[in-house]
Amino acid sequence: SADGSSTQTAFDINIIDDTTTDQDDVLTGKTIADIDTAADEISESASLGDAVHITANVVDADGDAVTYELTDDFHSWFAIDASTGVVTVKGNIDYESDLLTDHKA
Repeated sequence: SADGSSTQTAFDINIIDDTTTDQDDVLTGKTIADIDTAADEISESASLGDAVHITANVVDADGDAVTYELTDDFHSWFAIDASTGVVTVKGNIDYESDLLTDHKA
């Protein structure tokens, strides 16, 4: 924000395997990586659709499509693109919110 303050968060990302033509239908236990190298932070003055600098990525061993979803969008503040894994701002972020713990969502 304009005063130089910031916040960061950790995300739990569930992976859903498309098993329609799958030879390897198990993604459980595979590592999900954030392939966006920028800091995982966003200003409270961010606009809807702004990137949070998190891009989830996991690879299915036999190349099947992977679908991403957030199991907790933190009070509708965040969204994830099901195909790309890019996390964006979905709602109004409030740095002073009582919902935050140590300014982390």
